[in-house]
Amino acid sequence: MKKHTYWIAVILITITSSCFENYEERYLFTDLRIEFQEAVVRNNAAGRDYPVLPLQPVGERGYQVNLFGGQLRAAENLAFRVDEEASTAVEGIHYSLPNDTYFQLEADSSFGEVVVEKLSFPSVQGQLILVLELIGNENIVASENHKRIGVRLN
Repeated sequence: MKKHTYWIAVILITITSSCFENYEERYLFTDLRIEFQEAVVRNNAAGRDYPVLPLQPVGERGYQVNLFGGQLRAAENLAFRVDEEASTAVEGIHYSLPNDTYFQLEADSSFGEVVVEKLSFPSVQGQLILVLELIGNENIVASENHKRIGVRLN
């Protein structure tokens, strides 16, 4: 009886453990993508497909961009844009972009930073929002779900 129990246990272990598929590669991101950290951790504003960040103080502030899917062997410049239709702030009056519409991802890093400078301006009626959208380049694409953020300027 002990012999039969032993063989049944061996057969069951062999059957249940020999057919496991390697799932590791199925969930591995291989395409390089970028996304705003704030878009990942914050909920979207009502009626918008992006979060609106709290009021920014006067001066420069950086917004973290995450790279996933791997790392770069050399530094690379990536593009972003200001969504003119969704933004109510005006460049040169309410904000400036010290690095134009580019930011850099360093080699062997997973992070970059889009820098915006809020200018000093008189009080205005209504909410001033600057909407930034990641574009990327031919090698790195922007994640569809987390490529935009709104920055509140008043």
